Amino acid sequence: GERLADPHYRVQQAALALVSSLARSMPAALAAHLDTLLPKVCLRVTDKKEATRAACKDLLALLHASCGFHVSVPGLIKALDSAQAAVKSGCLEQLVGPSEHLGPLGAFLTANPAHARGIYLRLFPLATDKVLEIRRSAVAALQRLRPVAPLAFFEALSKLSSDQQLSTKRHLSEAFSDLDRDLAAFVRTKRIPPSVAAASDAHAAALASGLLPSAARGQPDDEQGEGSRRNRGRSAWGDDGYEEWADRRAANEEEEEEDEEEARRDT
Repeated sequence: GERLADPHYRVQQAALALVSSLARSMPAALAAHLDTLLPKVCLRVTDKKEATRAACKDLLALLHASCGFHVSVPGLIKALDSAQAAVKSGCLEQLVGPSEHLGPLGAFLTANPAHARGIYLRLFPLATDKVLEIRRSAVAALQRLRPVAPLAFFEALSKLSSDQQLSTKRHLSEAFSDLDRDLAAFVRTKRIPPSVAAASDAHAAALASGLLPSAARGQPDDEQGEGSRRNRGRSAWGDDGYEEWADRRAANEEEEEEDEEEARRDT
């Protein structure tokens, strides 16, 4: 795991390949080390090199599948304690995983409601974080999680103090337009509001049939094209947040091209 922090690209790739091999062959042994491993992997999710970002995403998907959500999700939640904004952002981006994991993740959270509430209670403060990228990533994670575990969402939100609720609802108002009304209905009835339940059922049906919109499926950018990537980014991040992210990504890609050109000259 320490080699993932190495500044050299080839060392990082070798470390990722080794961890991936262990995830396939010895998931139980690897699970004991996820608390120290996952923050390093999440940091590399935001790496300037596309190959490193892709390898980390593949590894996290593999960890979900091989170690199980009962191991991987708590590990990712714990990694959110990192002081590094890049680690938190990478963690939030990968918390839910690809579309094929949404169904099993929802089943796991439904069977473990206390665990689901704990995840939401960890995400709500991040949705009000002072760092824009963390706020946007937390809201995006909540948008993907609520359809698969709606009851725990409202249970956790209702446990917040009045001030925390007010701040959280304000930051989530764009993502969940009727949140104030829905929360009031839940507090009154202790049931999932009918409109939310219907949306959750429709989401489950779409997930089962593979008809989720691309943004909800979480497909890699290369599979959707540049236009879809821009539209999805603006929708999830907002104009200001998207422009900041796009500028940073362009700078990273330019630096990556310079690194590759320098490597070609060296050879």
